[in-house]
Amino acid sequence: MLEMSSQIIVVGAGAAGLIAARRLASAGYSVTLLEAAAIPGGRIHSLFVRDVAEHLEAGAEFVHGDLPVTVGLVRAAGLQLIPTNHWQMANDPSPFGDSSHWDDMLSEMSRIEQDIPVGAFLSEHFAGEKYARLRESVWRFASGYDLADPAIASTKALYAEWSAESDSSEYRVEGGYGRLVDWLAGECRRFGVMLHYSAPVTAIRWEEGKTVVVTGPGREFSAEAIIVTVAPPALKNLGFCPALPVYSNAIRGIGWGSVIKVLLVFRTAWWREEADERTTFILSHEAIPTWWTQRGVSSTLITGWVTGDNMREFRTLAEKDRIGSCLASLSAIFRKDIGFLREQLVASRIFDWAEQPFIHGGYSYDMVGTPACRRQLQVPVADTIYFAGEAADEGPSPGTVEAAFRSGIAAAEKIIARHKR
Repeated sequence: MLEMSSQIIVVGAGAAGLIAARRLASAGYSVTLLEAAAIPGGRIHSLFVRDVAEHLEAGAEFVHGDLPVTVGLVRAAGLQLIPTNHWQMANDPSPFGDSSHWDDMLSEMSRIEQDIPVGAFLSEHFAGEKYARLRESVWRFASGYDLADPAIASTKALYAEWSAESDSSEYRVEGGYGRLVDWLAGECRRFGVMLHYSAPVTAIRWEEGKTVVVTGPGREFSAEAIIVTVAPPALKNLGFCPALPVYSNAIRGIGWGSVIKVLLVFRTAWWREEADERTTFILSHEAIPTWWTQRGVSSTLITGWVTGDNMREFRTLAEKDRIGSCLASLSAIFRKDIGFLREQLVASRIFDWAEQPFIHGGYSYDMVGTPACRRQLQVPVADTIYFAGEAADEGPSPGTVEAAFRSGIAAAEKIIARHKR
């Protein structure tokens, strides 16, 4: 049984790690938080660029609905949620193809008993030329929105998500998600958490009731329990000793997608000729197919989203040609002269999440068998090692900051419950 003054280590200062550390420290535990990067946030990354008036969200941006944990934290931090009030425009047909076929597909998905990859499901139930556009639409939507590879993504999971889609509100955090991260980091400090940045973990030696965490030559931290919140692809770098083969297999059973986010700031919001003051999502078949604007007439930021085959093609471009590809896509979508767009461009940032050394991608998705893998991650190792993060959460908001918060709280509560036994 852990004593109230027990030392707990939390690895990773993203959403899950920050909230787990805050919860434990507020309950009286001595907590050390180790973060590999120089700043907290993980896949939340708000940028502030010199001479640009507005913040840029390189990572998480939207709050997808009235999510209880996120909304509660935003209110506790004294921040505001700004409704996106969005609409959609496209210079090609709807991403769902023929809506009647889409509805037929959802109906067929609901009837399958044995889960299979969605690509195999389409080949079995919606083959032939009649459904060619539907298959393309599903492929684009799964890879573009869920970051999922349809060849291996779970049909049951995608059905559960897509059939629950509604017109519920979406929000942004006023001033950027980074403000919420800063507040959580401040809360951790207020409760006495020892935060260490630029401290990538290279080894975790453990036995029941004891862990030793190595972050560099001669630098070790010991604790009675540890919560590991890093992204699944980075877990292999932690060097558990003894190894955790059951948990390693569980991690490999969770899908992991990637994305490139493009942030372009212009002198004027020239797209307002076609897109009004609402947040507008633009869908296309261009090299950079998906874009969205900010709410309000004063914003001159437009954001690009690149996934799947488009992302792989984009990565083959030389650095100097990447912005050119972005501007060419916008030129084709909005029928604007590319020279005009070059003259209008004030600042640009391209953020490839696969290149982030301690993250290696965007967010998780379900493959066939993933639910069992998630459940395995929720089982502590000898009441000593706990896993958390959006990839470990089984809640209704997969791949979101809300899922990370839920998972971090759940891991902390398991440790607190041990003390009460």
